[in-house]
Amino acid sequence: MKTFVNIDEVKYIKYKESFSNKIWDLKEEAIKYCNQDVVTLHQIINKFANLIFDEVRLDIAKYPTIS
Repeated sequence: MKTFVNIDEVKYIKYKESFSNKIWDLKEEAIKYCNQDVVTLHQIINKFANLIFDEVRLDIAKYPTIS
């Protein structure tokens, strides 16, 4: 429990029990992580694109940069 912050004991126990009698699969967890990462990055880029368009009426997809 020391590595978990901002979580009460009841939530921690519930979380811990969700893994009992279940084989942890690194490949499955890595794929879930990558999928969540891609979705989050897409949401950030969309939000940024909308912000730039609202501020300066510029479509960032039409002006790629070297970086």
